[in-house]
Amino acid sequence: MDKALVILSGGQDSTTCLLMTINKFRKENVHAISFIYNNKYKKDIECAKQICKELEIEHKIFDIGVLQDISKSNNFEGRNLILISLATIYANANDINNVICGLAGNSSHPDCSIEFFENLKTTIKIAIGNNINIEAPLIKLDKTEIWGIADKLGYLEFIENKTFSCWNRQDKHCKKSLSCKMRFDGLEKYLKNKNVGGNNE
Repeated sequence: MDKALVILSGGQDSTTCLLMTINKFRKENVHAISFIYNNKYKKDIECAKQICKELEIEHKIFDIGVLQDISKSNNFEGRNLILISLATIYANANDINNVICGLAGNSSHPDCSIEFFENLKTTIKIAIGNNINIEAPLIKLDKTEIWGIADKLGYLEFIENKTFSCWNRQDKHCKKSLSCKMRFDGLEKYLKNKNVGGNNE
């Protein structure tokens, strides 16, 4: 039976991926994995814990804080190279044949690009020697489209209220950081388009 492992940060994109994966594989076949690698950002991991609890998804959390020591940064490039590799190793060890990650379009990070993802898949297949399917279902989508998926699944308010995406604060979204602006601008655009579409019906 197919099983899937979702890399869950507690943010909008990875949580939307989790919901899509549950819809595709059924929740009893879905697992989530989170990584603590940044001492500054903790609310997103708490969100991930609560999301998995509410959705009744098995959730594993691993501390890989050495990444922060090596990078000397709270928010560094290249982390997806490590996180996706570690998740695939975990999946291989636990007989899970699908790994789902929340890389999304319109990102400024080079390790969220299609070129990066396609090359990483090839490298991991060679390194691990197992044909684990690695997917990034949001990689060609912008935030507006991702909000639309959440709404279609019936989880728009869930994503809005249960996930956290801010790079600057840990109590609430600052709405000024790039991650916040992309999140809230995308939601505003989606709701505007939805309301216009509804009025035309």
